[in-house]
Amino acid sequence: MNLVIVSGPPSSGKTSIIVKACEALKSRNIKSGVVKFDCLYTDDDVIYEKAGIPVKRIIRWSLSRSFLRFQYRTSSKMGNRTKT
Repeated sequence: MNLVIVSGPPSSGKTSIIVKACEALKSRNIKSGVVKFDCLYTDDDVIYEKAGIPVKRIIRWSLSRSFLRFQYRTSSKMGNRTKT
C-alpha cells in the first residue's frame, strides 16, 4: 500500500488534483481511495462519491479547538490579548 498526503490552503485545487489522480490510477487498474480529514467542515466527500472514488470523511472538532487554544496562548504570550 502506498500513501499520498495532499495538503494546502482552501480553494487551491486539492480536490481536483486528487480526483484526476484517482482517475489516472483507475485507468491503469490501480485501486485508490480517499480519507478526507478536516477539523472544521467538508463536503468534498460528495465530489469523490460522484466520481466513483471510495471515500471516508473524518471531522475532528477537537483538533480545531486545540489549535484555537494554541493560537490564543501564543498571541497572549506576545502581548496580544485578543483571540486570533
